[in-house]
Amino acid sequence: MKKSLNFLLALALLSLTFCSVSAQNQTVVLKDGKILEGELFKKRYFFLPQFQEGVIKLKDGSTFRSLYNVNVMKQAIQAIIGGKDTITLSNEADIESAVIGRNIFWKIDGQYYHILTSDGNISLAMGKLLKLANEAKTGAYGASGENASITTVNMVTLSGKTFDVGTPTRYNFSYKESLYLVTSSFKLKQFNKKNLGDLYPKRRADIDEFIKANKLNLKLKEDALRLFNYTAGLNQSN
Repeated sequence: MKKSLNFLLALALLSLTFCSVSAQNQTVVLKDGKILEGELFKKRYFFLPQFQEGVIKLKDGSTFRSLYNVNVMKQAIQAIIGGKDTITLSNEADIESAVIGRNIFWKIDGQYYHILTSDGNISLAMGKLLKLANEAKTGAYGASGENASITTVNMVTLSGKTFDVGTPTRYNFSYKESLYLVTSSFKLKQFNKKNLGDLYPKRRADIDEFIKANKLNLKLKEDALRLFNYTAGLNQSN
């Protein structure tokens, strides 16, 4: 079902936090679902630093309000129930979009994208990925643990079976932020000069000149926002 940009923009203002788009490799120590070491992992686990009042929209158009956040590793919206319990929503597969606090999220092909700004037809969005891997040669119950994937903080999947992580174990994790252009048909394009020019063909020369004049680094979210807003503004002025 087609997503409603007007619905989202009417509910929220955009939150623009400037940071570099990057990939990082770190380690975290887990035991019984608790993080013993790894503040960076804890910081990256959710899109937002805290749960906030929000509205989710399902594919059938229905909406629900609660305290929400987006779990980066699960690529799922989670809610706080009863003031303390964090749960993944049972209707996750039916979620189309969300407004959490002042932040807009679209779900495209099973992944959440934070909409940073939009001209009403084309949007600039950020996607985040957080992945863990177990480097141990032997996993639980003797199963092979090489490159075992973890789907929750306290559960590890080995050879198709899920086991509790009961002893302190160090895992590698990777974190990546990427910028995308989202078209009116909700197709994703990597954010770069060429793709921006393809979407705004009459502005290719302006895009080139603005990048050079301002010495922009398009891997920085702040610079990407400057370029997108400049280009979109030129396009709307005519």
